[in-house]
Amino acid sequence: MEIALSLNENTVLRNIGKELAALHSVAVTPDAKLRDLSTGGVATAREHLDGIYLEKFDEGSALGEHTFFKFYQEELVNLIDCLNNDKLPRGIIHGDPFLDNILLDEKSGNFVAFIDWEDTTVGPYLFDLACAIIGTCYSANKIRVDQERFKALISGYMQRRCLTKEEKAHLPRFMQTILLMNCTWRFKHAYIDHPDKKEDRNSHVELQEKILYLKEEEGMAFMKTLIENVCAGRDEENVPPCVKIICTVL
Repeated sequence: MEIALSLNENTVLRNIGKELAALHSVAVTPDAKLRDLSTGGVATAREHLDGIYLEKFDEGSALGEHTFFKFYQEELVNLIDCLNNDKLPRGIIHGDPFLDNILLDEKSGNFVAFIDWEDTTVGPYLFDLACAIIGTCYSANKIRVDQERFKALISGYMQRRCLTKEEKAHLPRFMQTILLMNCTWRFKHAYIDHPDKKEDRNSHVELQEKILYLKEEEGMAFMKTLIENVCAGRDEENVPPCVKIICTVL
């Protein structure tokens, strides 16, 4: 989760945010016939929504008794609610916009392209934005996001697309969702796919701790204040006319 870049971090993150918003500004016409979350895309989303992970963890008594199983059951409620929320703005999403799927100019830090589009689908924009935050805004061994990185990414994003009030309120929950999907993959990888690799048994713990922090009173207050500060004056009714058009028309 650590961003390792020799380029100016703020420049890189602003560019990533800006281009992610550009993707989210692409109109989806009724005749496009694109898949959505109900039919596929977004990596392992369907495995969570369809209860496949629950079945895998419950197959063996050892996993069913592991403390992670209860944790997963509890957090799955939030994941399902987020991914099935049809009241949030939706459209084309990349599905996996982590740093290893982003090409940058090695000299300028300018955005070049998103790659690896196999998880693309129609879904809530917050899924992509939360992915980008999880992938770029945490420093090593820290359980909360780096404020400067978060500010750069979100500021770049809002140059091209405004976040609605509902999106601002739900962003921390989508961060929990992305963390849970990655946390669960690590747990499955270590305990089911490669049970012989005991050195990977605790690889999921750091992500689990980030989720728990986001749910704590301190974590919720921290994220609420951070989002309010970064987005101050950037509500749709207060943005410059040129940005207003992008937000309401595309």
